[in-house]
Amino acid sequence: MPPYDVTPDFTLTDLWKKYRIWISSIGILTLLLIASGLLSLIQNRRLRQSEQRFATLFELAPEPTWIIADGRFIDCNMAAVRILGYKNRTKLLNARPADISPERQPDGESSQSKAERILQLVENGEPQRFEWIHKKFDGSKLIANVSLDPVILNGKKVVLCSWHDVTQRKQTEAKLFESERKFRELSRRQEEIIWATNIGTWEWNIRSGETIFNDRWAEITGHTLSELSPHTIETWLALVHPEDIKLSKDRLEKCFSRETASYSCEVRMRHKQGHWIWVLDQGRIVEWSADDMPLRMSGTHQDITDRKQAENELMLAASVFTHAREGILITDADANIIEVNKTFSLITGYSRAEILGQNPRILNSGRQPAAFYSAMWQQLIDQGHWCGEVWNRRKNGEVYAELLTISAVKDTYGRTKSYVALFTDITQIKEQQNQLEHIAHFDTLTQLPNRLLLADRLRQAMVNSERNGRSLALLYLDLDGFKSVNDHYGHPAGDELLIIVAQRMKSALREGDTLGRIGGDEFVAILIDLEQNEDWEPILNRLLIAAAEPVAINEEQLSVSASIGVTLYPLDNADADQLMRHADQAMYQAKQQGKNSYQLFDIAGNAEAATQRETLESIRRAIDYGEFVLYYQPKVNMKTGEIVGAEALIRWQHPERGFLLPAAFLPLIDKHPISLELGNWVIETALSQLAAWRAEGLDISVSVNISALQLQQTRFEERLFELLTAHPEVEPCQLELEVIESSALEDIAYVCGVMNACISLGVRFALDDFGTGYSSLTYLRRLPASTLKIDQSFVRDMLEDQDDLAIVGGVLVLANAFGREVIAEGVETIAHGNLLLSLGCELAQGYGIAKPMTASALQPWIKTWRPDPSWAAWNQQTFLVNDEVPIMNSLSDSSKTYDAWP
Repeated sequence: MPPYDVTPDFTLTDLWKKYRIWISSIGILTLLLIASGLLSLIQNRRLRQSEQRFATLFELAPEPTWIIADGRFIDCNMAAVRILGYKNRTKLLNARPADISPERQPDGESSQSKAERILQLVENGEPQRFEWIHKKFDGSKLIANVSLDPVILNGKKVVLCSWHDVTQRKQTEAKLFESERKFRELSRRQEEIIWATNIGTWEWNIRSGETIFNDRWAEITGHTLSELSPHTIETWLALVHPEDIKLSKDRLEKCFSRETASYSCEVRMRHKQGHWIWVLDQGRIVEWSADDMPLRMSGTHQDITDRKQAENELMLAASVFTHAREGILITDADANIIEVNKTFSLITGYSRAEILGQNPRILNSGRQPAAFYSAMWQQLIDQGHWCGEVWNRRKNGEVYAELLTISAVKDTYGRTKSYVALFTDITQIKEQQNQLEHIAHFDTLTQLPNRLLLADRLRQAMVNSERNGRSLALLYLDLDGFKSVNDHYGHPAGDELLIIVAQRMKSALREGDTLGRIGGDEFVAILIDLEQNEDWEPILNRLLIAAAEPVAINEEQLSVSASIGVTLYPLDNADADQLMRHADQAMYQAKQQGKNSYQLFDIAGNAEAATQRETLESIRRAIDYGEFVLYYQPKVNMKTGEIVGAEALIRWQHPERGFLLPAAFLPLIDKHPISLELGNWVIETALSQLAAWRAEGLDISVSVNISALQLQQTRFEERLFELLTAHPEVEPCQLELEVIESSALEDIAYVCGVMNACISLGVRFALDDFGTGYSSLTYLRRLPASTLKIDQSFVRDMLEDQDDLAIVGGVLVLANAFGREVIAEGVETIAHGNLLLSLGCELAQGYGIAKPMTASALQPWIKTWRPDPSWAAWNQQTFLVNDEVPIMNSLSDSSKTYDAWP
């Protein structure tokens, strides 16, 4: 400041006033500077104190705490050291987060890249909270909830990191999660089991009545859960059968009172569709109150309808097993008897205790050979069943017949587990069958073989002759003078004479020879095993002597003689029927030569062969020129007057010989191929006539005779089908094919097959001339013919000949026994019809009804025909006993027996 030479004209006050602003500013500034320094000192002191406090808190923090700068740990507290299992922090400082972490985190990202990404977010000012997996010093893992916050430390941006160890919590959570997972899996499996077993479930709050059902509970009764809402105990009660509610409540009360540990009851429930189903309800009380009262109950609901039905079927089967009238035998797979029913014991005499564990061979009677049983077991193995007749032995030694059926019982793998045998004692039936066989095959008067049995034995003798190279002689015998005996001394004396003479002639034969009676006073003898043709002569002489020897009857000496015709086979190389005719012809020659003699059939004659050749040529021309025509003989019900059909009969309008009947030409073409052509013409013509009649309003059936050759020709059924197809307006059932019983038996198996094939087309079969052929009861049973036609020779003579009447009655008994319809041929008089009606035969044909007529004449005849009043009178009678017909008495016992057959 410069010196002043004068005294200043102002004072300090003036200076203050003048420069107070400057002075004040300087002072304030000075004060501010002083204050700032003081504040700085204070702040630095506080900062140091804060840092000291931070360091203290940092070090003493219970949670692991870290300071991270530039991606590395620059500090950590001891808690971090301890939790990671390190001795000091030396190895941790300057480490990266990835260095104390596994290579990858649970999300699959590497620990290194994930740590860098998260730290970058924090450095950008975004705090982070996350879960991190760390790796401890010993290699074990540590799970921590990590917090990262950006902070300033010593003027530098760093990241403050703190952990919260959640390893134990996570392990607990994992265990809990695993437990829950297992529980859910168990629940799922239980639900699957319930679903797989098709069982409904329920839960019942006993106090409130509220129930919980699953879907299957409702489905069992055909409902949905929504249809049954609200779900209460009343829902169940509304569906239960009223008769089952009390039983269910009683079972529940026992469960509530702890009398039973669980509840189980089978009840019927109404299905939505209206029917009742069976349900099994089962459950337990799962919660009790403090005062021991039931609170909650759970259980299952199962449809057992099929099981109940199976139980009922088993009960029925057991009842059938116990009460069956058939014997039942059950064995194991090794044929050891494991069960029998009461009927078995009644039939065999063995008790259940005696027979269990035994083999069925204990019943073996020895009648069947070992091969029989081998075949039986082979069929059981191959087909699983066997049926047939067996002779067994009862415990008391008595042999009996049984109809036996054996079936193999197999498991699901097709292995035989047991065998079941059902059998019926048919001993009585077999005895009746034997009686019937005897009636059918033996003459009722003389007990000699009849026509049927003779024909069968002749056939067998011819087969044996061809096999052993020896001859046989067929003898046809007729008693001379027998008619006069009958006329003078009566039928009883005549019958007694026949019996005695028959026995004498039978005694004159050798063992193995056969003598039979074919009717009246006619007999046939079969002499077998003749080494030389002359061996038969001594036997014939003995027969002549036996027949001519007087017989004492009622103090009268009665005498007859015999005329015998003889033919030798195979010298006479004919079939059985032809042999009979040849012997018959020779017998007539013997009669013509004076009777009481025999005559040998002349085989050398060629007349018949020449005649046959001429006939064949004529028949060929007749077919070509249309000379054949069909006549029709009506078949009627004599009692009702109904027209049941007509038989087509061929006639030959011969240009030279006139109107010829079948007997004049058919025998000459028997077994010749031309007979097939003629037979086809007959069927086709009959079908055409049926079609014409139907168009005119006449609906009738027609029967056509077919020969053995035609029936056995190849493709017969196919040809018949073609003929039927060509006449679609004709019903196949309107055609009936008549076969002679002997022709049907030439090849019984093949003929049955052809007949069944034709029957499947709709046509019917009848056995014609029944009683004159080879048939046995076995053959009759096998042949599928629905009708038997009694041969007219029996019907025509039955009014005079008791034997013929017996045959007619026997045929009717046979037909009734085998369920066949019968029609009688040869009804020539009213008396014939009345006698047939008295025997129970209503269907007939013959000249006494109508002669064969042309097709054009049949319809007018039908309109005018009425049955004889005496026949119609049978409509008011159930049965007429005719004391003048002794055959009725002889047949009465048999009729009663066979009428009882099923």
